[in-house]
Amino acid sequence: MSVQTRTLAASLAIAAGLLTVHTTIASAQSQPQAANGGWAVIRSDGTLGRNSNVAKVEHVSTGVYMVTFSQDISDCAMTATLGGKGKNSTLPGYIVVGKHGKGTARVGTFLGVTLLPADFNFNLVATC
Repeated sequence: MSVQTRTLAASLAIAAGLLTVHTTIASAQSQPQAANGGWAVIRSDGTLGRNSNVAKVEHVSTGVYMVTFSQDISDCAMTATLGGKGKNSTLPGYIVVGKHGKGTARVGTFLGVTLLPADFNFNLVATC
C-alpha cells in the first residue's frame, strides 16, 4: 500500500470518526433533559433527614414507607440501602424499593434472620 493510499485511508477514518462524534452530540442535544432525581436519608420512624427533591415520607406500617418526591420519578432508577436500626447497629436486614405512581417510591425493610418487616434507617436515591 502506498503512502498516499495510507494517508487517504487515515484521513477518511478520521473524517468518519468526527462525523460520528458530531452526530452523537447532536442527537444527545435534541433529547429531552432528564429530571434531576433526588435522594434522602430517612430514619426508622419515617423522619426525613437530609434530602434533595423529597417532599415527604409516610411511615405506613412496620417496615413500610412511602417516599414522595417533588417531581415525577417514573423514568428514574431507584436505589435503597439500609442504614441500620440505630446509631451503632449492625443488625442484618433487607430492603426493597419500587415506584408507586409518578412521584412516590414504596420502600420495604426486613430483618435478615426472620424476613419479617422491621423498621430500619435507610438511604434512598432516584437517579434519572
